[in-house]
Amino acid sequence: MILADIAKELLPPILIRPMQAVSRRFAKTPVDIYIANGRRPWTPGYLEYKQQYIETALADPQLMARFAEGTMLPDAYGVGLDERCIEYPWLLSQFASPPLRLLDAGSTLNHEFVLRDPRLRDVTIHILTLAPEETCLWKLPASYIFSDLREMPTREAYYDAVACISTLEHVGFDNSFYARDRPPEAERRFDFRVVMRELRRVLAPGGTLFLTVPFGEYRNGGWYQQFNSELLQDAIDSFGDCQVASKRFYKYERSGWQIAEEGAVRDCQFVAWNDPRPGVPKPPRDDDSPTSDLAAAARAVACVRLVKE
Repeated sequence: MILADIAKELLPPILIRPMQAVSRRFAKTPVDIYIANGRRPWTPGYLEYKQQYIETALADPQLMARFAEGTMLPDAYGVGLDERCIEYPWLLSQFASPPLRLLDAGSTLNHEFVLRDPRLRDVTIHILTLAPEETCLWKLPASYIFSDLREMPTREAYYDAVACISTLEHVGFDNSFYARDRPPEAERRFDFRVVMRELRRVLAPGGTLFLTVPFGEYRNGGWYQQFNSELLQDAIDSFGDCQVASKRFYKYERSGWQIAEEGAVRDCQFVAWNDPRPGVPKPPRDDDSPTSDLAAAARAVACVRLVKE
């Protein structure tokens, strides 16, 4: 019998309840542990801290206005966090008039705190991904389609908007981490062109594609590729006739995330050791690791809005 059980046996309830309240007050949450350990990415409490941080950002009208207008972010925004702290606010800030039908091409929106955002309240959302995931939010206004983005089982011109958030860089690479029953396929690094044509096909005329990719110096990481200026333009050209409504870049430094010009992010490096595939050895950490600038994944992200003509 542990001490807590002994205390319950020996002490009256009038004393037990105050003791439990004090215990809960001083118990450390995952976020507390993460902060106490120096906010190092991917350590215990990181995911909980990141979600809490993004939820706060989405609920801040002034901050969301900065994302909508493409103006400077507050000092120290997103220190130690990956690019989701940019992508979610950027995407949802663009919904001045919510679409009727939205395709999440890649299942990046498959989180309750995202799908419950009031800007998506009346939107019909389809989440398309390779295979079923542990998180299944079918009780929310979301339906799931399990398929390959290169050959979507959707009729033409169906969606008013498509969100392809940090997904295009994985097409044609080792996706066994995301679909465990699929063996790694032969690398096809230009298959993103096929996906861009498919995304255009399922968009209604006048519909909008919201696209984000890790950006900077080109890198082939085995399970992704980091886009450079040439590859990003290739993707836009592959989409076909469209209006480039906006193309923004955000850069990560030790001082946090900030909007930047394209020329200032062309040499940005992806965090090399951040490889989630089981059995893949991690390279040794060096000066390019999160111990120096607390970078978690991409050090720059391109956020592009394309309107189908």
